[in-house]
Amino acid sequence: FWERVGRNMVDARFVVGTRQATRLGADAAVVTFTYTIPHRTPEGRPHAIGGAWTAAFVRRGGRWVIVQE
Repeated sequence: FWERVGRNMVDARFVVGTRQATRLGADAAVVTFTYTIPHRTPEGRPHAIGGAWTAAFVRRGGRWVIVQE
């Protein structure tokens, strides 16, 4: 992402919005958060992109790992 789209973003910052975690059991959970990346275009105009990210985690061997995103 940063090599293609991000290289055209001036003063970009990653801002996490709403977060939600849901416990599915003792060894499983789902985490979702929204985000925005406010920045300026190469011409100096303000712009922002954003979205949401969701991942399913399970505990394996005492470590939490992502099994789906």
